[in-house]
Amino acid sequence: YQKHVDEVNARENCRARSTLKKEIENYLHKDAIIAAYKELGINLTITANFDSFDNVPQKVAQIVHEASDSPKAWNELTDKEKEEKESKAKRVLCSRAPRYMNSTLLHEIDPDGDLLQWFKDINDLLNKAGGELCR
Repeated sequence: YQKHVDEVNARENCRARSTLKKEIENYLHKDAIIAAYKELGINLTITANFDSFDNVPQKVAQIVHEASDSPKAWNELTDKEKEEKESKAKRVLCSRAPRYMNSTLLHEIDPDGDLLQWFKDINDLLNKAGGELCR
């Protein structure tokens, strides 16, 4: 993706960066994920944070499924059933779990400060651009 990042960065008032993790869900701490599901009455056991390039929605969907006492094992589900469960997990991860993040959890999951740098970049662009953003 570096070629695309370089192309965007060559444009005025534009800033692109390659992230250090696969997707936004990889920046969620396990404690925030557990709390989000607890709010829904689902108790999850997640003992470690997910790795930077794990498919977090898929892994969480599987954990939720296994916690549901379904008579079907995860590997017995159809691809469509798995996709639906992953989609539900992604919605919970993106809408509920961030509410439980704090600076301590963020630093633990993102010690390099990648996510905070995104916000600094956005702030710098907004202040520099005077309303004229990347095109």
